[in-house]
Amino acid sequence: MNIIERTVQILEDKHLNQSDLCKILGITDSTFSTWKSRGTDPPAKYILLICEYLEVSAEYLLGKENTQNEYNNNNSFNLGANSTQTVGNYNNVNTIRTHEVSDDALEIDNILKSLSHKERIRFLNKIYDLEEEFKKKDA
Repeated sequence: MNIIERTVQILEDKHLNQSDLCKILGITDSTFSTWKSRGTDPPAKYILLICEYLEVSAEYLLGKENTQNEYNNNNSFNLGANSTQTVGNYNNVNTIRTHEVSDDALEIDNILKSLSHKERIRFLNKIYDLEEEFKKKDA
């Protein structure tokens, strides 16, 4: 079972609405339907938001586990000898915090804390879109 199939199954099992998930992801229902009909996985930038909405672990959504564990928003990732980053949670939107934080990062962190859940998702999606735009310009 791929990610989108598992997502659809969890939506059904939990009696959740696909349209609500699409709103949280900032996508149209037709985008989600295209993923379903083609059997393609959603882009990686949506995985944690999907896990959060469905309240399941990423391991379960990705098919690494068969038991439906609850979403854990306090995961730590070791990124090398000198760097550990922890995923924290501000009202159910994940942000990455590091030991050494620049003034710009602190400002962004404060902005995120001041936004509603829906506004945070739009803000983060805009950052992803800008990143993709810059990558295309650099290519």
